[in-house]
Amino acid sequence: RFMALRDERALRQARLLTIVWFCIVFFGMCFVGLAGRILLPALADSETVFFSLSSNVLPPVLAAILVAAVLSAIMSTADSQLLVATSAVAHDLRFARGSQARLLLYSRVSVALMVALAVAIALLLPAAVFSRALFAWVALGAAFGPLTIARLANVGVTSHAALASVVTGFSSAVAIHVFIDSPAPMLQNLLPLGLAGGCLLIGRFQMRTPSSPEVPAR
Repeated sequence: RFMALRDERALRQARLLTIVWFCIVFFGMCFVGLAGRILLPALADSETVFFSLSSNVLPPVLAAILVAAVLSAIMSTADSQLLVATSAVAHDLRFARGSQARLLLYSRVSVALMVALAVAIALLLPAAVFSRALFAWVALGAAFGPLTIARLANVGVTSHAALASVVTGFSSAVAIHVFIDSPAPMLQNLLPLGLAGGCLLIGRFQMRTPSSPEVPAR
């Protein structure tokens, strides 16, 4: 989206609008949470506070519009993630390269498998939505955080080290979340990040060979 901006003026406008919009959104989140604690003190599931307040405070038509807006935003995010994952499988992975018909087949199969996996996770791993979202961000941060920092710092790393960092960060975050009941949440968040960064440091000191090209910094 930033690359599609017309000029510097559009960049300044986008920056201002983004900051203002996020301030409104975050203020609204805090306000809804505090209002829910006061108006609905006996609410069993705190994650349904928005829907409960909408149905109890607003007229039915307006409440339905707000609920539909939330659901549309959720579906928009979900289909965007499916398209990104499908593009990665169909266009980025080497085994999926080929004719357009083959790419289309891989895309459809990828969407079906990922939808089935998401449904299975939702049914078999019950958890609060906030807990799931927090774990997802921990796993994504551990997988891509160190590599992103290295790219922004213009530090060249080998492609093998970049792959090892992504795999190590993601897999360690999943393993700690599933198998280790640690009393220190910060340890669960920082340990995968440190392991992924360690892979980049090890790769940095390796001998650079033609078979291990550097990932160019952008």
